[in-house]
Amino acid sequence: MAIDLNGIKSAIQTIFATANTSTASPDLSASLETRVKEIYTINPELIYIDTSRLPAVTCWVDSKQVDPDTIANNQATAKRRARVTFKIAGCMFRSLISDYRQDEADDETAILMENIEEVLRNNPTLSNTVSWQFPSSVVYYSSTQEETMYRVGVMDVEAVVHY
Repeated sequence: MAIDLNGIKSAIQTIFATANTSTASPDLSASLETRVKEIYTINPELIYIDTSRLPAVTCWVDSKQVDPDTIANNQATAKRRARVTFKIAGCMFRSLISDYRQDEADDETAILMENIEEVLRNNPTLSNTVSWQFPSSVVYYSSTQEETMYRVGVMDVEAVVHY
């Protein structure tokens, strides 16, 4: 039996799409100047997201670590526990700066990443595709920033799957 990693990414995409309305609680786009336009399942370091499609949220699988979950006579029947690390990026672009003393793209990225975490905290099993998940860290300003006002926050999300 294999883990349906693409199914988990699809569930994450659906969770964010459902949360990206002004009536959702929590609202993925709360307090942003422009609502999130797109939700992807691509790695923005490998596939560039055009700035006209930002703000955007995307997720991809970063790694999978497998451990035995039960003792069995053979590998075919043994139960396993996998710790899957997903990356979830909030991508932001601001073409105009209204105040030279403030980085508005940075401010918006921080808000978006907090909104992403809040949405995930309200979906601990990612629509029953994992046993549990936990957003563990966020790194800002990924290597995807080729343009001055293109900002990215990348969140690590640890998920456990028993199979």
